[in-house]
Amino acid sequence: GMRLRADAAQKNSFEAFAFFAAGIVLALQAGVEGDAITQCGWAFVLMRILYIVCYVADQALLRSVFWGFAMAAVVRLYVLAL
Repeated sequence: GMRLRADAAQKNSFEAFAFFAAGIVLALQAGVEGDAITQCGWAFVLMRILYIVCYVADQALLRSVFWGFAMAAVVRLYVLAL
């Protein structure tokens, strides 16, 4: 039910955080402009919140869309750090 989905969303968020944190650190170390890092960071956080809402509401398609946008923000951090 809803509690199991909420628990799964929380566990997935802990897993996703490692990639996000590494992307932030790499971008900072590479000297990426602060505004770009901030935009990616807020985009990731917002998409993860929407992801969790969709996960708990059992909206699989929307959940996947928001997951993809959140990961795109992380990938952008890695690309900017190149």
